[in-house]
Amino acid sequence: MRTRIALMILLVAAGWAFFWFVVEHRSVGSARSAFESGDSAGIAILAKRGDPEAEYYMGVMREEGQAVSKDYAAAAAWFRKAAAQGHLLAQRRLGFCYAEGRGVPRDDGQAAFWLEKAALRGDLPSQVRLGRLYAEKEAWGAAARWYRAAADRGDGEAQYGFAWLCHEGRGGARDDVLATMYMILSAAHGYQPAIRFRMGGGEDFGLTTEQAARAMQMAQSWKPANADANP
Repeated sequence: MRTRIALMILLVAAGWAFFWFVVEHRSVGSARSAFESGDSAGIAILAKRGDPEAEYYMGVMREEGQAVSKDYAAAAAWFRKAAAQGHLLAQRRLGFCYAEGRGVPRDDGQAAFWLEKAALRGDLPSQVRLGRLYAEKEAWGAAARWYRAAADRGDGEAQYGFAWLCHEGRGGARDDVLATMYMILSAAHGYQPAIRFRMGGGEDFGLTTEQAARAMQMAQSWKPANADANP
């Protein structure tokens, strides 16, 4: 009797071991396809295998509470794993985590480190966030560099931020014609602070009629820069 019970236990254990072996080694496909199909188990398997795309999606799931409980600290940990392997979107998300103190203590140095890795690869949101980060720290040269990079690609927030830097002469010489051009572009791209500024009567930074016409002409002839161009 004891032998029969022991055999049954052994068979059950072997069955479960085989089941988990199949699960752990099953074909999953790409992490992106698993994420889009809602296959959270597949993503977890790939992440356990060290797939950076899967690690990134594990971070997204943790941050947004998709199929798992929302956990910002766990999200940041997954983003860090993927970012360390060069995953661009994970580098951006990890930079945002540090900039906003979400899941990790706020650390502007770490935020700048990870955001710059993504920004140098042409990631527009990272360029914008770097501009804002440096402006908050009053590091005007770096703020102007990154705001200008994103502004020249057509981001309304960056155009607005760079317009004010030009007007105030921070990060470079004061240039109200250039400031007006970027403010026009920002409003044209739908950025509400720029729209309110221009509707409030400050649309030309006190330019002469000739200077205002030149700024408008510059705005009308503006074309977005290549996304691959580094600042």
